[in-house]
This record gives sequence, C-alpha cells and structure tokens, in this order.
Amino acid sequence: TKLALSVGVTITLLVVLFFLAPMNEYGYFASFANSSLFFHLLLPLCAIVSFVFFENTKSVKFHLVFLGMIHMVLYMLAYTIFVFSNLEGGAINPYYDFYGFFAAGIWMTPILFMIFLSLSFFVSLALWHFNRKLAV
Repeated sequence: TKLALSVGVTITLLVVLFFLAPMNEYGYFASFANSSLFFHLLLPLCAIVSFVFFENTKSVKFHLVFLGMIHMVLYMLAYTIFVFSNLEGGAINPYYDFYGFFAAGIWMTPILFMIFLSLSFFVSLALWHFNRKLAV
C-alpha cells in the first residue's frame, strides 16, 4: 500500500537526517550531495507530502498501520543476515556493520529489532493519523 511505501522512505529520511548525516566524515550536508539529495531528502519529502495531504485513505483501518512495518522487517532481516554472515571468530566485523548497530555485540540484536520495529510502527501510525486529519 501507499502507506507502507511512505513509511519506508520516511524512515530513510529520518535515518539520514538524524543518524548518518551527523556521522558523515565529510560534513552533515555531504549526505545530501548529488543523487543523494533526491534519494535521501526530496523524494522522501514528496512521498510524505503526497501521502499526508493528497491520498484519500479515510477508509484505511487502523490494523493496516502494521503493514507499514513490512519494509523495516525486510531491511532488518537482510542487514542482520549480511552482518552475521561475515562474523569473524563469532564477533561482528565492523567493515560489514556499516551502520555500526552491532558495535556493542551480537547481544544487541533483539534490542535493535524492538527499537526499529517500534520506530516503523510509530512512523506508520503518524502518517496514517496525519492523513486522516489533513488529506483533502
């Protein structure tokens, strides 16, 4: 659904704004240079504005908010499999953990899953709520 896709690109925007850009060794705005300006800022903003203000989804029931978590679940699984398939002696290899999520160790896995599932749920809930209130 459009809600699930909007959640995916909203999370992309939030991760870049609040996590990746502040850590960028070339400066905050380097995360928005060239094509990243489109993929990390403009397209997510367009998707948010389009969904919140111009999609008539008043018939979308609350239980469908959970579909907004699909993107995050798939991304978390792919990232975790990628990192865990490159362990070195049972420890996380920082080269493959390019976000640094597992820097504290493998034991962070369930905590990270809960954090990101919660984030995706609340983003989905917020988009759904604002759409119901603001869409024309």
